[in-house]
Amino acid sequence: MKIKLLPLLTLLLSISFLQAQTTVTSSAIPSAGATLETKSTTTIGSAVVITAPGPNQVWDFSSETSGSLRSTVVQTASSSVFTNADIEFYNYALNGQAFFNTTSNTYEMVGFSGDFLGIGTVFDIVFSDAETFLETPMNYQDNYMDNSAFGVQVKTSDYPSLDTFIINILSGALPPNVDLVVDSVRVTFSGTADHVVDAWGSLSIAGENGTPQTYDVLREKTIRITDTKIEMLGSVFGGLVSTGWIDPTNPPPSLNIPAISVPFAGVDTVVTYDFRADGSMETIATVVMDSTGNNPQAYEYKRAGTTSTFGLPSVKNEKVRAYPNPVVDNLNLELTGFKAGSYQLKIFNIIGVPLYTENFEIRGKQTKQVDVSNFAKGTYLYSIIDNTGRTVTTKRVMIVKP
Repeated sequence: MKIKLLPLLTLLLSISFLQAQTTVTSSAIPSAGATLETKSTTTIGSAVVITAPGPNQVWDFSSETSGSLRSTVVQTASSSVFTNADIEFYNYALNGQAFFNTTSNTYEMVGFSGDFLGIGTVFDIVFSDAETFLETPMNYQDNYMDNSAFGVQVKTSDYPSLDTFIINILSGALPPNVDLVVDSVRVTFSGTADHVVDAWGSLSIAGENGTPQTYDVLREKTIRITDTKIEMLGSVFGGLVSTGWIDPTNPPPSLNIPAISVPFAGVDTVVTYDFRADGSMETIATVVMDSTGNNPQAYEYKRAGTTSTFGLPSVKNEKVRAYPNPVVDNLNLELTGFKAGSYQLKIFNIIGVPLYTENFEIRGKQTKQVDVSNFAKGTYLYSIIDNTGRTVTTKRVMIVKP
């Protein structure tokens, strides 16, 4: 939920100054049919420098060329759980599908379906207070506050991997005379984000064809403070005494249970810088800072410089149908509407690391078969790339084992 603050424009701005800066409009809000492609790395060189706030700056990150591909297709939302969402796409940070509500000027996440605990179990999380990702039109020195929240409560008996997760947390942390049995888990999340557009200028990033790509950008600084509470409901003394809902990091003295460290729980502060350009549905670059807020620890940037404009919706005649999906051994790709020519098939793991590449020819409608029997079970991405370097499509496929 947004809380608009007073503008910070200063009287020292001149007419020419106002005309020079860019404005990010609603063309940067993702829409169904778009393919969003970025590269992400935690190996960051000296080129990625966060300068002091101010106007008319020049940033050159083009020497940073490493990174794993992250590619996702924006789809029309189709869910009985997230009824107020109109688009959805895969979110790597949440390890699942994120659902968004878009309007003529805003773009906010209303929930996600993913393994956000990293334990192999997918949870449907509906936000009670949606998280704003972008508000337009965006101009230099705009700022606003945004609150977000969700809560979920589940029984451990319904999720075996969650039960194992809890057992692993408690194992070794409790004294031998304490037999805490957990029946249910409750996760409560709240977040506050302070957004300010603190700079504008030109940003150069690495291009796929070896030529740096330069964009007129606004830099948005976000300070995000999150509080995640993981509470447990169970019993002690062989089920004779109910614990009530307890925070294991701070249990009541009456239970004689020591404080237990719980992954993901607690208060966290993250500072990010997003470099945004009008017309690009991907952020041109995102820099995540370390806990001090002074040093970059992660860098993600738009896959740029190929013959197509990534992130912008287009009308496509090419269609790919993958079957069976999930697949055990042989994946069939039914290709229709493609121009005759040379193409490349790439298969990536879910974090964008390429695992398989094959060049092939298309001559009219055809079905290509790929042997995936040697792949481990899991979710993968496959891309079809034409001979100009344009990614025609990127979709997901799930490999299972009998």
